[in-house]
Amino acid sequence: MALEERLGTGMIMSGQPCACPKPHPGMLLSAASRLQIDLQQSYMVSDRWRDIDCRKRADCKTIFIDWGYAENLQGAPDHVVSDLAAATAVVLG
Repeated sequence: MALEERLGTGMIMSGQPCACPKPHPGMLLSAASRLQIDLQQSYMVSDRWRDIDCRKRADCKTIFIDWGYAENLQGAPDHVVSDLAAATAVVLG
């Protein structure tokens, strides 16, 4: 089965109202349900506030990659790092 089918992206792109656009957690919750992912044991790695807020609503951990540009975070991430290698180190412990 294609990943697109497993995640139900047809539902997202069909024009039907949904809680999918970030910071709403609809896409994360749908993927977690369909793929049996434990969001409390998962990380969202991002450089945008919408993703950090999305994680709060989906109850997963966040790693914010701070590239040094003006990104006004609405909420505090669990970790702040300077690059993807540092984010990987956080995930791997």
